[in-house]
Order: sequence, then structure tokens, then C-alpha cells
Amino acid sequence: MQSRLAGTTRAQRLAALGRFISAGLLPRNVIAAGGLATQAYVNDLADTILERLPSRQFQKLQVEEEITEVEIQDTITEPVRGLWKTSGSAEVDIEIASIEMDGDIYVDDPNLTSIYTEPNGTRAWVRGFGGSMSPYDTGGAYGKRGLVFYDDVYNNFYSTHSGLVVGVDTSLSENVQLGIFGNYGNINLTQFAGRDTGGGSWNPNGYGGGVMASYWADNFYVQGAFGATAFSGDNKRQVKIGTIVNETYTATKNTTSYMGTVRVGAPFTWGSAILEPQATAIWNGNEDASYTESGRYRGFALKLNSYSDNFLRTALGAKLAWPIKQGERKLIVPNIKVAWLADWDTNNGAVKFKRAHTRTGRKARTAEIPSNQDTQYGVLLEGGVDYAIAQGPTTAWKLYAKGGAKLWVNKAADWRTSGGITFQF
Repeated sequence: MQSRLAGTTRAQRLAALGRFISAGLLPRNVIAAGGLATQAYVNDLADTILERLPSRQFQKLQVEEEITEVEIQDTITEPVRGLWKTSGSAEVDIEIASIEMDGDIYVDDPNLTSIYTEPNGTRAWVRGFGGSMSPYDTGGAYGKRGLVFYDDVYNNFYSTHSGLVVGVDTSLSENVQLGIFGNYGNINLTQFAGRDTGGGSWNPNGYGGGVMASYWADNFYVQGAFGATAFSGDNKRQVKIGTIVNETYTATKNTTSYMGTVRVGAPFTWGSAILEPQATAIWNGNEDASYTESGRYRGFALKLNSYSDNFLRTALGAKLAWPIKQGERKLIVPNIKVAWLADWDTNNGAVKFKRAHTRTGRKARTAEIPSNQDTQYGVLLEGGVDYAIAQGPTTAWKLYAKGGAKLWVNKAADWRTSGGITFQF
């Protein structure tokens, strides 16, 4: 080992020492595991919970007792003429179909944005989602001690995640609903090997739940949700030093990930489409428990202290939807969404660690790696389709699917997708 640290000059020997410590005695990118990987899961979980799904809204036609049977027949067979509001002063004359449900006559609500109104009642739903996260900055040299540099502290990584969320919500009034949800998720984080370091991974599963609430009118809504997910899985670190050592050190890493989110929107009609400006904020706080590695050579095992970090992402943009009525009860709504993303620097603290085992009577020295977080900007481009089948005046099946990309200024693009089904009764 000493021969490999030898060099012709002192600077070369110090550089070799730095490479040795980086390879054998430093954790892999601590900003990724329990940090950016869980943040990506929470961001997509929040967006999935906040998804608003449309359905056709029907108004009961009030028929006066004096009208004759012939007049009633005319009311049923002849389309009702109505006006759809637009964003300007112009009005568009369209036909509003009338249908019979449970012996009563109903017509479509002429207000186009009403398709997002939730009638009094209860909804049960299940949705799935997935996405990815890549690093903003990699490589670099941190931990200078004299002339010793520890390269690749922020090694390259890539994580994917998937999840399932089920929920039930009910109306407290005509414009307010409250609900609960439960979620499951898994994260697959791969830490790539660097020039002088081995790779690694973290593959946890997580279970959680929370509460949600919303208020809406035809041209305004606000939604919010809060929840927590407990993740647990093996964290692996490869220690590879030339042909001398090639071992994997493993520990169970537990993280509790909290989520708080709010979205505000103001949909309005634009001709035969709906334009919906949106503002969304998603907070994610992680509490990572301490863990101690185990492996073949005790001298390379590390102990990481417990630590916490926080993340905040905002999105400001708009969704454009084109409602298309099919038959008497069906509705299909293609849509696109564009938003400006900001991932804010929340001044996360350093992660502290030390050697897990030392010689008898010696105390391990604690070292730390600071966060390399910076505010990042990007653009979300997303498209999808909603499909609803009305079963009655207030009951319906709703399905949706969507997917898109987050295009960042300073890193590779990330993707996300989600879909699900809701029964409104």
C-alpha cells in the first residue's frame, strides 16, 4: 500500500494519498441519497395528488306543470341553444344536448370551466406515477487538508422512482372537499464510479400517507396536501483501490420524507378551450437516520451521523385543455402544460461522518461534506389526455394519463409520468 502512495515529489505523494482516501474512506454522493432522490419522488407524488380531472356537469331542466305533453316531447328532442362564455366580449352560439336520467331531463352546464367542478359527494381514486433525477453538479474536489484533495466527492449518479397513491375525499360543502391518501414508492439510485472511487447504490421502498383539501369556484381554486413517507433500503458503497481492495460496504439507510404542497389556479375560457394559469410550491423535508456500514475490512467501514435537509421547488405556468364532448355522457380532454421551474437553494447543512471502527483507545475524527446545492432553473413540458364517462347527474368514471420532461439549464433533462382512475359517486 505504501508503495502505491510513493511519488517523486511531495505533491505527488499527497495527491496519491487524496485518491486513496477518496476511494476508501469517503461516502458516495451524500447529496443524492436521502436528498435529491427523495425530493424527486416527493415532487411527483405531490403533482399526482393535485391532479384535477374533468367530467361533464349536468343541470336539471325545470319543467312547469302547465306545459303539454307535446311541448315536453319537443323539449326532449330539440337541442337547447346556449351561450358559452369566452375570455373576450364575443359569444359563441353552440348546441347543448339534453338527456334523460332517472326520469328527469338534464342539460350540460353552459359554463365551460364547470367541467372541473366537483359535485357534492365522495370520490375514490388510485393513481400511479414515475420519474427520474440527475445531478446538477458532479466531480469537484472538496475536503482540502493541506495539499491533500479528495476528488469526486460529488460523484455522478442517476435515480428513478415509481409510486402508487390511493385516496378518498368527500365534500364538506359545495366548494370545499377534504380527503386522505396513502402511498407506496420505491427509489433506484445508482452512484456511478469516478476516476478514483467505486460506485454505489440506494434502493429503498417507502410507505406513507397524508391529508389533502381543496376549494374551488368556476374561475379559481386552491389545493393543498401534507404527508410523510418512511423509506428503508440497503445503501451500498464500493471500495475499490487498484487490484488490492474491491469490496462492497452495506448499511440499512432509513429516511423519513415529509411533503407539503399548495397549488393555486385561475381557469378561464379561451374560445372553445380552457386556459388555466397555475402556481405550485412543493416543500420536501428529509430526516435521515444515522447508519454504520459493514464489510470485509473493518478499517474501511464508515458511520454517517443523522442529518436533515430541505428542498423547495416552484412551478409557474399554464395548462391548455380542449374539452371534446362525445355522445350524451362522454368527455375527452387533450391538454398540454408549460411551466417555469425553480429549485431553490435552501442552505442545507453538511453531512458528518467518521470511521466506524478504530484501534482500541482511539476516537474517530469526525469529518463533513457540505451541500453543493445552488438554485436551478428549468422548463416543464408536458402533455396528456383526460377521459370521463358520466353515469348519472353526479356520478362518473374519470381516467387520465400524462407525461413530459423537465428541461434544466445546468443539467440533463428529467422525465415524469402519471395516470389513474377516479370513481365519483
